[in-house]
Amino acid sequence: GKPLFEMRRVSPPALKTVNDNVNRLRSIFRWGTERGLVTGVAADLVAVRSLDRSKLEGARDTEEVPPVDDGVFLATRAHLEKPLADLLTVLRLSGARPSEIRNMTPAEIMTHGDDGKPLDVWLLVPTWHKNRHRRQPAVRYLNRECQRILRPYLKGRAPDRCVFDAGEAALACCDRRRADRKTSMTPSAQRQYDAAARDFKSGPYGKDALNKAIRRACKRAGVPIWTAGQCRHS
Repeated sequence: GKPLFEMRRVSPPALKTVNDNVNRLRSIFRWGTERGLVTGVAADLVAVRSLDRSKLEGARDTEEVPPVDDGVFLATRAHLEKPLADLLTVLRLSGARPSEIRNMTPAEIMTHGDDGKPLDVWLLVPTWHKNRHRRQPAVRYLNRECQRILRPYLKGRAPDRCVFDAGEAALACCDRRRADRKTSMTPSAQRQYDAAARDFKSGPYGKDALNKAIRRACKRAGVPIWTAGQCRHS
């Protein structure tokens, strides 16, 4: 019969996705074989070759992630709330992964050396990162511009609290919009505002929420849409 993606009229899976899933299956059956739960199948799976670009067999080849253009980045940043604009600027200057900056806490930032002297370049040592399971340390370098942006966020912040807190940023946005109102707030609007303020939860920006904010800002700026992951390639 036809492949499932053709039957459902969706785009075929990417080459990397196919090979990743094959490797996962190998790992699952290898785990079962080591524990005597599976016999015979693991050897057959090991013989299954990964796909390559010369023979995709229905898989979709993907292009390298391009960097975001300087002009596009600046135009987009102008339409973002300040905490989001600062987050993306630090992300772009440090070359870190989006998750490392979204989840960054003061405890992960080294501002002084072992001798107690201030560092010219701060070090970000993420607690959780992509290669942690491989025991590979990740160190990101924060230059003077990153330091200038981060100082106001670090002042008085608990060591384990996110530097770029989504709840704080959302509340600050509501306060700004309230201050910009042309008319006074009605009692019902005040109650809605108070209820919303109580519901804001502290925590990092989600991956989808961050990219959604970028997408909206791109549309307002009239520039091509990009994602946070492209900052790492700039």
